Amino acid sequence: MRASEAQELLIAAVTAAGTDAARRQGSALKVKVKPDGSKVSDGDLAAYAILREALMGVAPSFGWFSEESGGPETRLGKEYCWITDPIDGTSGYIAGGAMWCVAAGLLHHHEVIAVALFQPKLNHMYAAARHGGATRNGLKLGVRDGNRLEGLDIMASVKDVAVFEAARAVRVAPQDRPFLLRLALVAEGGLGAVYSTSRKHDWDLAPGALLVSEAGGVVTDQEGKPMQFNTALGSQNGIIAGGAEVHKRMRGEINHGA
Repeated sequence: MRASEAQELLIAAVTAAGTDAARRQGSALKVKVKPDGSKVSDGDLAAYAILREALMGVAPSFGWFSEESGGPETRLGKEYCWITDPIDGTSGYIAGGAMWCVAAGLLHHHEVIAVALFQPKLNHMYAAARHGGATRNGLKLGVRDGNRLEGLDIMASVKDVAVFEAARAVRVAPQDRPFLLRLALVAEGGLGAVYSTSRKHDWDLAPGALLVSEAGGVVTDQEGKPMQFNTALGSQNGIIAGGAEVHKRMRGEINHGA
């Protein structure tokens, strides 16, 4: 499947799922606690069902990898695999806020080639296709870059950001912004970089990673290694995302502080 064709399918799927989730948001929302202690609402589950029907209905032979399902047997060994996060930012969604999104992408072997990310409450549609650039509502995105870290807003946890304090590049991630929206913010130039040393699931990163790279940025794990999605582990060893020069200088600070 061509990346441009997949992007169109993904945009339609996340639009349908996000519109339905926004309609369900409110006091009548039913919420359960999953075995791992995280919350899931009937809005999450409905979005999941819409995404699966829209994407697997078009390409039933593809693999399937999602926060709500998708074990190794549904995805490993497949040439193509859909990857979805029905609602990234479930806590904010349940609370009635705007900082949540519906995201989906297509993997070719271990590489993400097309994505769409929809933030319904703000009507923001982010999309990217490999070698086709990244957009928000049809307008081309571009990362911020520079040859110094001083004053750069790096979104990270209090613990992780300490390595950059000597460069006065400190910003703690707001608790109301899920990880995919942080990466979208880097892609559109509203944020300098994202850094995390904690392990992340593939669905938390893949859609945002392509947005950043197609906007001219660089995305690796915390050690500077390229990300390989849809492996048996299905997760990544942290993340560094930002402009090419910013990424290089962040790696230098991290190695210096190691």
